[in-house]
Amino acid sequence: MTKISLLIPTRGRPKILNRLLESIAQNTQNLANIEIILYIDEDDKSHEEIRSQSFTLTIKKLIRSKATMGACNTACFKESTGDIIILLNDDVVMRTANWDRILTNETSKIDDQIYLIYPNDLFKQKKLPTFPILSRRTCELLQDPFPAAYKGSFIETQLFDIFIRLKYQGFDRIKYLDNVIFEHMHHRLDKAALDQTYKNRNRFGDDFTFVAFTNQRQTQTKQLIRAINKQPITDDTFKNIIISAAPKDCFSALSLFYKNFMADKSLPIMYRSYLFYYHCVRYLAAKIIKTQADTA
Repeated sequence: MTKISLLIPTRGRPKILNRLLESIAQNTQNLANIEIILYIDEDDKSHEEIRSQSFTLTIKKLIRSKATMGACNTACFKESTGDIIILLNDDVVMRTANWDRILTNETSKIDDQIYLIYPNDLFKQKKLPTFPILSRRTCELLQDPFPAAYKGSFIETQLFDIFIRLKYQGFDRIKYLDNVIFEHMHHRLDKAALDQTYKNRNRFGDDFTFVAFTNQRQTQTKQLIRAINKQPITDDTFKNIIISAAPKDCFSALSLFYKNFMADKSLPIMYRSYLFYYHCVRYLAAKIIKTQADTA
């Protein structure tokens, strides 16, 4: 049987995490094929309240030093053994019964096991794979699927970008499961309180990390294409990626976004335009918020 690994970094949310674990236990058809890898900061004593023994679940706790979201997911992946890898947040509730059977039925249709599948989170829905699902083989081919440089966001966007590039080259391996609900209980939807974990996140902290990883995403796409075409796989290493600070002036920011997005012909024009517009808006929003904070 196909084994599924759920990677879940968590901090200071034992009640929310217990809610997720309960929903997994209630809605999974074959719990024996599920493993849960939790990344918990070593200074977070709230993990003692996690009711892992109350559920018939295989749970491994990684209690380690505080790290970025990318590093947490990478550590969880290295400890996992599943054929299918799912990136989750703790503020999720699984709503679909037998979701694991639906998922494995989908993955069994893909001979080379190169795919990006994602459920309906009732927030971003089809627009973004908030909770990306990859095969272990895909993760290994990408070599650095969850870059440690990402502090708290953009990992799903990084993966989506790679698979949009792949689709643009004629290999559509993206599958959205509208009927599989992993509900994102986010505070922006008034489904949760704005707790300290949310407050600690720098909303714009990973924007220029995503920009800096453009070349890596191009290389990773080529790696997947080689694998699909059954060509030799290269041992690419991704080092010395320089992540620049946000440009001080709008002209420099626009130039950077144009170079990395609009001028990137390995992406479809509509997606290039979206990335350019999206990052311009976020850059301006960050500047406005900073100005307001400085003058408050």
